[in-house]
Amino acid sequence: MHSADIAFYFAHWVTDLAGAEPIPLRGAVKFVLKFPQAVFTRLMGSMPEVQRLAASSPTQLVERFLKKEWAEMAELGGVPAGVEAIALMRLAVMSQTPKLALAVRDAFAELPTEQREMLATEMAMTGTAEPYHTHHLPRSGPALLLYYAPHFLRHCHATSGTGADADADVDAEARAAARASMACLSEVYRAARSLFGTDSTRTEDHATVYMDAIKDCDRHQIFESYAEGRCWAVVKVSQHEAKVQRFDAEELPTMVRDTNVELLHLWKRVVLP
Repeated sequence: MHSADIAFYFAHWVTDLAGAEPIPLRGAVKFVLKFPQAVFTRLMGSMPEVQRLAASSPTQLVERFLKKEWAEMAELGGVPAGVEAIALMRLAVMSQTPKLALAVRDAFAELPTEQREMLATEMAMTGTAEPYHTHHLPRSGPALLLYYAPHFLRHCHATSGTGADADADVDAEARAAARASMACLSEVYRAARSLFGTDSTRTEDHATVYMDAIKDCDRHQIFESYAEGRCWAVVKVSQHEAKVQRFDAEELPTMVRDTNVELLHLWKRVVLP
């Protein structure tokens, strides 16, 4: 692969996205009115990084990118090391802003050991033959991708009352929201791993878990679901796909007998003030 080929791909991507809604401003609608400037700026800024694929592996590139993004958020301090480093850096990058990333960093340290270990193990899987350089835990597959996990993480922050533009320092409420969102992600990972299992011969395989049903829920809404007689579960729909779903409580007897359904114990993970 040549660097010029990657650059051409991105040029095509930009024009393709613009052309998705070509009227009435001949392509300007998508970028000017419907695409957040900050997001577009970050995407454009990532293009020189992705061009490095011409000279490095995807795993090397992602690890370099995570360290670079962490270092640019000076509030976070030194780049983390150890088996939890990849998970912590990925979660911080998902947050997109230094203030929210700071809440994630502090809340991560407050998580129970089993939840930190779950996130550290699952988020360090690459789905390729090459592991991250800073991660030394045993590897097995398939790697799990939680689709909409970044959106879910940011939404929980946004509804905590201390959004990205808040003037107040990261407080207990912001950390509680971050802690709850990461605890929920660790529980989705646990349930999905229970369904897909572990296989040392599938380190280059992956499965996608769609979180559409829960992506716009904050910790209060998740908790209230149980009070309303509903529950959450991960449902395996194929060898490479699963999805988070909400069920009525009366469906529980059928659910627990289905080997393609794993109940999410979110009522244990969401701690309200």
